[in-house]
Amino acid sequence: MTDEVDPSAPDPRHVAEVERICDRYEAALRAGGRPRIEDELLALDASGRDLLLKELIALDLAYRRRAGEPPDPAGYLARFPDDAGAVRAAFGALEPKTQAGEATACHGDETLPATAPGDRDRDDPADGKRVRYFGDYELRGILGRGGMGVVYRAMQMSLHRPVALKMIRGEVTASDEQRRRFRNEAEIAAGFDHPNIVPVYEVGEHNGQPYLTMRLVEGEGLDRRLPAYADDPPAAARLVQLAAEAVHHAHRRGVLHRDLKPANILIDAEGSPHVTDFGLARLVEGAGDLTHSGAVIGTPAYMAPEQASGRRGATTVATDVHGLGTILYGLLAGRAPFAAESVTAMLERAREAVPEPPSRFNGRVPRDLEVICLKCLEKDPARRYASAQDLADDLGRFLDREPILARPVGRLTRLAMWARRRPAIAALAAALAIAVTAGVAGMAWQWRIAVVERDTSEAIRRFLVEDLLAEASPERNERSRNVTLLEVIDRAAGRVDGAFPDQPEVEAEIRLMLGQVYVNLGEAGEAGPHLERARQLYEQIGGEDSIEALSTSNDQAVALLKQGRLGEAEALFRRVLDGYRRTLGDDARKTLVTMSNLGDLLRHTHRLEEAESLIRDASSGLNRQFGPTDPASLGTAGNLAIVTHMRGRPDDAERLYRQAVDAYRRAGKRRHPDYLSQLNNLAGLLQERDNFQEAEEAFRECLDTRREVLGPAHIDRLMTMNNYSNLLVSTGKKDQAESLLNEVLTLLDGMPDHGVRSEVAILARANLAELLVARGVPDEPGRLYREALDSARVVYPPEHPLIREIQARLDPLQAPRPAVVPPP
Repeated sequence: MTDEVDPSAPDPRHVAEVERICDRYEAALRAGGRPRIEDELLALDASGRDLLLKELIALDLAYRRRAGEPPDPAGYLARFPDDAGAVRAAFGALEPKTQAGEATACHGDETLPATAPGDRDRDDPADGKRVRYFGDYELRGILGRGGMGVVYRAMQMSLHRPVALKMIRGEVTASDEQRRRFRNEAEIAAGFDHPNIVPVYEVGEHNGQPYLTMRLVEGEGLDRRLPAYADDPPAAARLVQLAAEAVHHAHRRGVLHRDLKPANILIDAEGSPHVTDFGLARLVEGAGDLTHSGAVIGTPAYMAPEQASGRRGATTVATDVHGLGTILYGLLAGRAPFAAESVTAMLERAREAVPEPPSRFNGRVPRDLEVICLKCLEKDPARRYASAQDLADDLGRFLDREPILARPVGRLTRLAMWARRRPAIAALAAALAIAVTAGVAGMAWQWRIAVVERDTSEAIRRFLVEDLLAEASPERNERSRNVTLLEVIDRAAGRVDGAFPDQPEVEAEIRLMLGQVYVNLGEAGEAGPHLERARQLYEQIGGEDSIEALSTSNDQAVALLKQGRLGEAEALFRRVLDGYRRTLGDDARKTLVTMSNLGDLLRHTHRLEEAESLIRDASSGLNRQFGPTDPASLGTAGNLAIVTHMRGRPDDAERLYRQAVDAYRRAGKRRHPDYLSQLNNLAGLLQERDNFQEAEEAFRECLDTRREVLGPAHIDRLMTMNNYSNLLVSTGKKDQAESLLNEVLTLLDGMPDHGVRSEVAILARANLAELLVARGVPDEPGRLYREALDSARVVYPPEHPLIREIQARLDPLQAPRPAVVPPP
């Protein structure tokens, strides 16, 4: 018996050409262009026209749907009146199918493949739906498509294992080149063992259809998440750092990727990247190139100049470094490095044009990160990083506040960056409260200089060196060896007034720095005037809704919250939240974090239902966009745990606390201020649940680390001391508890901003009074309760339960004593 040729099958000679044209067309769409189908059809003769037209319409429709444009069959029929059959076929392939032998489409982008001999197609007894099988695999929907390939969500029945199954689309006859590329991808990926590379499980053929299966990554392509990173450049740096380490793993095994772009990075539910699609890869050494000489390999919008030239053998490790740079550029700028109306123009720009700095499109991009990004995109491969690991290492330096290697670093800048690695402003810690010489810690706020113009930076440097650091010099201060940062800042702050009459940007930056340092030193009252002036200047420069003005207002709200001025803080948080929503949108990181902060403030005023609603919505948005291990997601989870605890759901609260604490520990961040806050709260909950041993361990770790990081008298450490005193009372150590509370109040008496009005002052006085009542001490408990009550009435609204509780404890002490009647 001889094989019969299916007359409807496309000519195998056209398959590779159709794929190349489709890849080129899709690249132009991804770059924001509007390529014309009519122009692409000229590349093939009539025998390949129907197949190419159907593929191009399918691509066109997919991108129009993403842009919110409804399908318009009539429009395509009017454009291609002689190809009505191909147009209807293209639209028909996008419609759900319910006839026998066909399966319902998963996303409307693609149907499952037609039944092949040996495949099974039956009704599922559970729900009566049609189920499609492909050999040992049950196909459950479309994950994605491109050019001639399609990827399905599938279940391997023999191992009951979920997989992603990739094949050449069923209506296309696979060419020898297609089969080689599939085999190439499978063999290459099967040799990798890296957590950020998608592994291949199996490669084979079923009824003549080549396929490969990979681990199923639950998530989506990075190309669909680009806007989420514009507000968080460090998160973009962390993601590319992980991807670069994965690519270096491939390079060490002799493999180039050659098509690195956001669409080839999958982001899982935890927010981790996974490099995929090694279909265009080749060996670093050797001639295993699957393309013809002169062919352009890759995606034009993300292509290195040596790729765009089409020179055989021009691609090297530097080509993949360039690809990683384009991914970083996309995360920072929200777009590809180049855009053009046609593929030809795009290739020309890739070869010749220098990309605009990403900060032109996003003013929040730090200078050092921009330098790293642009080094990757150098036209000369020799000027890029020598390896993907070198790129990953430099991104690590950026994230660790160390000098990057992408440019020479002067001695003064190196000293500034050394100070930046101290747990200060950037980590939201107040380590600078420890007595240190200003020569080190005073430079900690140089991290802000990168975001202002060069003349502004120079003015700030002069202020830091001539005003701030000079306070620690022997010529000006004979106590320079022992001077504390707070003393230095106090003296330097007095020099700001009138120092920059014609440089509002400089004054605003310095005022903001001073305010942030004061807040983190526990001196929120001193921060107020500086933050207010910075906000006024930023509003004059960029308007009320500028990011700088809103961010400074947020810092003001935090300072007010720390002073116990809850009403003013709430009004300001709400104004900032409205501004972020107008400027950045509801799903921006800053918007969501501000929602969480406002919710946390509301729980201080005991409006728990509204607080939980805000925090839960913020937590959901942050987890969805950035993953549950993102720092903002973890912080918001902590806020949610607190309000859940207050609403009487301790099981849920403990679960949330433990998840956050464990995540920080796995990341090696036991000194991070947010970790310590979560640990303090977990310890309090464990005490309430009579888990005294674990609570003791948590409190001791928190106290010791906060003393080391923040100093002995920081307000956060004093709150932990107050909380720990409750545990001491619960375990019968009342003498230690009394001593600890007296120490807290003594330290608070020396802190004008916190001595009366702060929450810790109210709680410490009330707790000490309760302890003295139990010991039978006269008079003193009444005085402490009255002081606590007076402060609480200033800080909290009248209906706050803490006011009622303190009043209830005070009333019996104020009741008139019965007169003593002498015996008759």
